[in-house]
Amino acid sequence: MNKQQIADAILNVPQAFPEYRKRYGGDPEKGKQALRKAARAIMQLWHDLEEEDRAGVGRKVLA
Repeated sequence: MNKQQIADAILNVPQAFPEYRKRYGGDPEKGKQALRKAARAIMQLWHDLEEEDRAGVGRKVLA
């Protein structure tokens, strides 16, 4: 997933809430799909952050 796809997946999490589906329509399966996609996006982002940490990206140089 690219940055935009990750952001979109996370923004779609409210589809999992019953109140959202009641107000805007949708079924529980769509809510599950939204959560699965968000979980994959979050795990990818987590992995990317761990890779940055291992590579030392963003660390200040000690003077």
